[in-house]
Amino acid sequence: MDDEARAGDLTICRYPGGYLVGRLRDRDDDLVWEQEASVRRLNGALSFAQRRATREGVAVWLEVDGEFERVNPEDD
Repeated sequence: MDDEARAGDLTICRYPGGYLVGRLRDRDDDLVWEQEASVRRLNGALSFAQRRATREGVAVWLEVDGEFERVNPEDD
């Protein structure tokens, strides 16, 4: 199991209007975050991100208490 995020992986973060789904991009030898979608509910954000991740072969990371935890790492 890999416990580090990579370019292409998706992230889910809470914000006042719901959840932001973003993608990590490799830019100038560093990872940067770009927004992909805004979703009202966590289950919707998880579903959206997991469908894309499965199709694209990337991981999903969920922010929990300021730290990112990988969603379903056993699926590797």
